[in-house]
Amino acid sequence: MKKLKILNIVILCASLLQANPEDGIRGSIITQDGKVLAKSSAEGYRIFPFKDSLSPTLGYVTSKEEGRRGVEQAVGTTLSLGYDVHLTINLDLQQKIESLLNQSKIKTEAEHIIAAVMESKTGIIVAMASSNRYDPGHIREQDIESIPSRFTEYPYEPGAVMMPIVLAIAIEKKLLTSDTVFSTYNGSMAWTDDRFLVDKQKYDVLSTAEMILRSSNIGISQVAWLVSAYEFYTGLEKFGFGKPSGIELHRDKEGYIKSVSTFENKMNRASTALGYGMLATFTQLLKAYSTFNNEGVPVTPRLIVSESDNDIKEQNISLKKLESTQGISKSTAQQIHMMLVDNVKRGTSTDAQYANLEIGGQTGTAYIYREGKYREEYHSSFYGFANDDEGNKYTIAVMLTRPKANKLIYASKSAVPLFREIVGLLVEKHYLK
Repeated sequence: MKKLKILNIVILCASLLQANPEDGIRGSIITQDGKVLAKSSAEGYRIFPFKDSLSPTLGYVTSKEEGRRGVEQAVGTTLSLGYDVHLTINLDLQQKIESLLNQSKIKTEAEHIIAAVMESKTGIIVAMASSNRYDPGHIREQDIESIPSRFTEYPYEPGAVMMPIVLAIAIEKKLLTSDTVFSTYNGSMAWTDDRFLVDKQKYDVLSTAEMILRSSNIGISQVAWLVSAYEFYTGLEKFGFGKPSGIELHRDKEGYIKSVSTFENKMNRASTALGYGMLATFTQLLKAYSTFNNEGVPVTPRLIVSESDNDIKEQNISLKKLESTQGISKSTAQQIHMMLVDNVKRGTSTDAQYANLEIGGQTGTAYIYREGKYREEYHSSFYGFANDDEGNKYTIAVMLTRPKANKLIYASKSAVPLFREIVGLLVEKHYLK
């Protein structure tokens, strides 16, 4: 009984004190525009004022106030000491993109949709949205499937979005130029003795640059065969595949790429060039595509601005700098950049066009492998960028899982229009001029 009374007195005293690192109250998580996404009451209960916004990226806490998943776990030590954590996210933009994803999920009948907007020069993420969200303060049984982050915990076979990356590897090794011409066999090429590789559009020949425009499986396979197994493997590594993306989130998965010895088989190089037989996460691909909009340097996605104490007036908020290494040369990056711009102007992604902005990107509609075979189910994605004349540059990505609505299963009809709507929000909010 005495122990219970002492405990009640301790709780009462704690409620009268302002949170600080000494009183055991967990620190707050605050957005770039000053909104508090998570805070603890004087009694120690975790409060999420904006309910499901930024979930699942935000994470949640246990009954013992221990961080689980997302930001809550990634910087759990800092928060448990009572220090606040400041994010790069703009909540107003975040919520508007979440609303777009809600609408698109209904329209496309997708199982899940995710999207992100990142500064191409710095890696600062201003929005990271999911259609499948939950209130971290009131997790229900039906929310359990939404808890893992699709951004970092869901490696998948990405399909044709790998094509520009493979072209970059070959161009970097000076094995071809954008004008190099390949035979594409009128849309059908023998793959093995009894199997054929086909293109939806039939052409006798295509240049390197036209492979992106026509999304040519036959062309990109031949490009992969020009590159040695070692060059292919190390090229993928330089783009960040096969290792964590580096974002400050719990469970930043490595994905999977085959070994050098496995790539000695040219069919394995070709399948990876087509985005199959490998696994990549959304944040890995976001990082890889920043290379084409940042002079050949892939930037690490960043969510944390600073970890500071609770005295707001004395904060010195500054983004922690990470060293970035050159992934490919500026020349190679510029060539792929222009191919992706051309793809939006007259290729598979014309619906992404936006007046007076430079838009580039690549679609991917990839079959999903399940229960021992590829099904008529798809991951439909678009990875690209949007730039204005004042130097503002953003890498933007959209990925839908299993869209089912008629004709909207294809990335060009689902992911691309959604990408354009996000660009419209960036213009509306003055991120792009």
